[in-house]
Amino acid sequence: VGLEKGREILLQEGFQKQEGSIVAGFAIKERRIDSGFMDEMAISMERLIAERNVQVVLIPFHYSEDMAPAAELERRLGTRGLGDRVCTIKHKHLTEDMMSLIGNMDILVGVRLHSLIHAAIMGIPPVGIAYDPKINSFLHSIGMKAACTIYDLNNEFFVREFSEIYDNREQIKEMVAQKVQVLIESLSTNEEMIKDLMKE
Repeated sequence: VGLEKGREILLQEGFQKQEGSIVAGFAIKERRIDSGFMDEMAISMERLIAERNVQVVLIPFHYSEDMAPAAELERRLGTRGLGDRVCTIKHKHLTEDMMSLIGNMDILVGVRLHSLIHAAIMGIPPVGIAYDPKINSFLHSIGMKAACTIYDLNNEFFVREFSEIYDNREQIKEMVAQKVQVLIESLSTNEEMIKDLMKE
């Protein structure tokens, strides 16, 4: 999948890359916008913006469910005067376009399994947050482990994990690319979903 379409989408959504910033995609799943997870996530984003010069791109995967937490996180960062450091993808896009979009990130934080699969295929270092054993087993299959779960996210630990993955991104990209290759070659039928995604 080429990166051109993803660049177009970012432009349409009003995203402008700032000099020297790390572009981090966040695919967040959370039903309650007032949860402890959302509090810690907002603090983590704020810290990453301040400490690592991150620009946040909020990417809803399940449109009807993920727009609310995305809007809430954007609102919270906005009230801290960080609105220009956050962009939410507000329109629905096809799978292939989402792949292209994720290919334009420097790193991807995912609670959504599909977002982590997209990142792995596109060679983008994934920071996984587990809410389901499927996420753990997918991350394990590409040689990674979840940074935390949605129940124990702590900004201190999360910012450290994020930084470690970003700082070692070249080795991680290489490892993940090899593992993805092996996955594609050895997929069994119960991984049809991944197989379909890989094809696209």
